[in-house]
Amino acid sequence: MTGILNTFPLVSIVMPAYNMATFLLECIPSILEQDYNNFELIIVDDGSTDKTNDIVQSFSDNRIVYVQHEHDYMASMNIGIQLTKGKYIMRMDADDLMLQGRIKKQVEYMELHPEVDVCGSGMKNFGEDDRCLYGLTGHIAIISSLLLYNTMAHPTIIMRKDSVKRYIDKHGTLYNKNYIYAEDYHLWTCMAMEGFRFDNIKDILIQHRVSPQAVTSVYAEESRHTAEKIKAEYLKYAIQEICQKGTMFERIIDDIMELSSENLLKLQDISQLVYVIYKRILK
Repeated sequence: MTGILNTFPLVSIVMPAYNMATFLLECIPSILEQDYNNFELIIVDDGSTDKTNDIVQSFSDNRIVYVQHEHDYMASMNIGIQLTKGKYIMRMDADDLMLQGRIKKQVEYMELHPEVDVCGSGMKNFGEDDRCLYGLTGHIAIISSLLLYNTMAHPTIIMRKDSVKRYIDKHGTLYNKNYIYAEDYHLWTCMAMEGFRFDNIKDILIQHRVSPQAVTSVYAEESRHTAEKIKAEYLKYAIQEICQKGTMFERIIDDIMELSSENLLKLQDISQLVYVIYKRILK
């Protein structure tokens, strides 16, 4: 074997788990049996009251780092990030399944594309939904479309540790507790505003469980409200960027905002219009 995989850089997989004992019996083997071996699996038990501890302890693999913490999902995720030792940080949800080749393919991509800070992939839903979801590819498409929706699927993410450290040095933490249930969307928009670069690879590397017990289902309404707040903040940034490009764009934005003040345009309508302009100026 030649090329980048000769080095096998250490990968830190961060996986919070709250009352996921049943799912961990499938999830953990899907990670341990990968064709890329140089990783640590950091499982942060987020105050589970089921048999999560027993299940994790039943796996005798020295790549597993098991930490118990009181129930505070955001804090548990940030603790997991703090414990990482790898060149790359990978996210994983305790009720999902890692498809064979995920680590190898994403590490290979990151090694070949040193300009990319964060990379996601496609994923296939299972459970109450069986759709295949493919992320947008290309930095400009991703950051402009953040005006409309979250373009990076959190469970599929790999990030450079150096990039994460740079972000934490500035903000004090990676995931902001004020944006709970949409903390990843907030992170991507903040990173986009600060010049971090994104991409997605088309390969489906995760099976994502859709169930009524999932955080995204239980807190769907809270997530929607937080996402609207994030979208408004990012919209303001995009408008400022557009206005710096010239008076013509500024006049267009003034007209859009006037329609908004008269309740003739909703936030989603404004986001769609600004998205078209912002994508154009990015190119």
